[in-house]
Amino acid sequence: MKKNIHIILVCGVGFLSAVFSSCSKYTAYTPENPPPPVMLPSTVDLKMITPPPLLIKENAFKTISRPVSQYFQIAIPPCVDMTGKSDNIRSSLADKFYTALFETKRFSLLDRSEQSVIQASMDDNTRVVTKKDTATVSKKDNVAIELENLKYQDVLERLKSNTDGLMQSYITSDKKSLDGSAGVLGIDFRIVNKHDVILFGGFKELRYSYDKKSGSLEFNQADVNELAKSIQEKFPNPDIQDNLKIINRRGNIITVNAGKTDNIFPGMFGYVIKKDVDPDGNVLISYRALFEVKEVFMDNFNAVLIPDSEVDISTVSIGEPIKMK
Repeated sequence: MKKNIHIILVCGVGFLSAVFSSCSKYTAYTPENPPPPVMLPSTVDLKMITPPPLLIKENAFKTISRPVSQYFQIAIPPCVDMTGKSDNIRSSLADKFYTALFETKRFSLLDRSEQSVIQASMDDNTRVVTKKDTATVSKKDNVAIELENLKYQDVLERLKSNTDGLMQSYITSDKKSLDGSAGVLGIDFRIVNKHDVILFGGFKELRYSYDKKSGSLEFNQADVNELAKSIQEKFPNPDIQDNLKIINRRGNIITVNAGKTDNIFPGMFGYVIKKDVDPDGNVLISYRALFEVKEVFMDNFNAVLIPDSEVDISTVSIGEPIKMK
């Protein structure tokens, strides 16, 4: 088969094109004798050869790769002073509650830096009506206080939107010693979920000492720890829940084999989970779906599965294990 090689030489103002063959024959082209034009088709059909699409079976067992919080997450706003004489205590007392609840290892606390941004408007722009206010303010001042209270409620709503609930505390009494160096606070406290359902409430007296010279305030740590422990004990411990499971399902309503005897309250949250074991024997937990407790009976409770765009709750079935937050 003869092979031709086309060479075009450019020199000066003209060019020289030659076609070489394996037989050393060639044809010279000049501007007066140009080569024939190259003929191309007017249309070109392209056919792409590709493999068929992969037929991947949809995984019906979708999981939450990382829940917002494994434990019930709480924000702690400054205490509300109902006495009108303990305003300097409310923020420092909230700090004490934060530390005490964190040390129980039972709750997840909203990051202080994130909470401080939300609380800034509370500290600067809000206060609540106290006994002292109602006795001394005019009608005009009362209007301003009510507006500030609305701002306070707005801050609480923003805190709730970032957590599972709040620890709200109210200073209802402040019994100071004659020289003002010590006192006993009466504290009403409650845990409220993001839907304003009260999960737990109580009353506790907290002793404190005050150094007028340095301005330092110290709370009795044992009293603070007892308050935190009373809250901890009212919540089921998710780290030891190995036998809780779904025993019935009706639509988005599931029934679980735990109730009042297990410290379950309406308004609590939990997860439907899946347990796997890796080659080393470690238990791996996948979070299948989130639910909120609605009705609690002696030995079981009903909860509503919360729809999520990343989770297919339709596959949740009887027998699957659950964990409370």
